[in-house]
Amino acid sequence: MKTTATISAAQDARNCRIIRVSMSNFLSYRSAHELQLLLEHGTPEQRAAHVQQYRRRILFWAFALMVAGSLIVLSRNPQVTPPPSSGWVRPAGAIEHIELHETAFSTTTTVVTAEGNFQVRGAVSAAIGNPVALKKEKASAGGERVSICITSAIKSACYQLL
Repeated sequence: MKTTATISAAQDARNCRIIRVSMSNFLSYRSAHELQLLLEHGTPEQRAAHVQQYRRRILFWAFALMVAGSLIVLSRNPQVTPPPSSGWVRPAGAIEHIELHETAFSTTTTVVTAEGNFQVRGAVSAAIGNPVALKKEKASAGGERVSICITSAIKSACYQLL
C-alpha cells in the first residue's frame, strides 16, 4: 500500500511557482495548456510529482552540459610530452622570440632561435634565452615525429612541430 505524503500549503505554493517557470522553457514534458490545468485543477501531490520530474530533467541537462563543456575544454588543451632524458637530435640555440597564435579551434606558437623559426602545437611556457633542442622519435603510425624540447625554469617540455 502506497502512502502519500501531505504537501504543506507553503510547499504547494513553491511548486506552483516552479510550474509557472517550467511553462516558459523546454525542460517540461507537458504543454503550457496541460501545466495550466495542473495549476488550476491538479492536486498538491500531482504538482509535487511534476516538480520532482522537472528537477530531475534540470539535473540531467546540467550534468550533460558539464560533460560537454569538459570534453570541449579537454579537446582544446594541447598534448605536451615530457622532455626525454635521451634521443636529442641536436641543439637548436636559445629562444630569441616567442609568439602565441590562438584561434577558436587551436593554439600554436612560433619559437624563434638563431637556428630558425619553429611552429609548434600548443602554447609554449618559456622565457627568452632558454635553450632549445630538436628531438626525433618514432611515431605510433610508423613515421618519425620531430619536436623541440625547451629547458626552462617555468616548465621544461617538448612541443610537437607542425
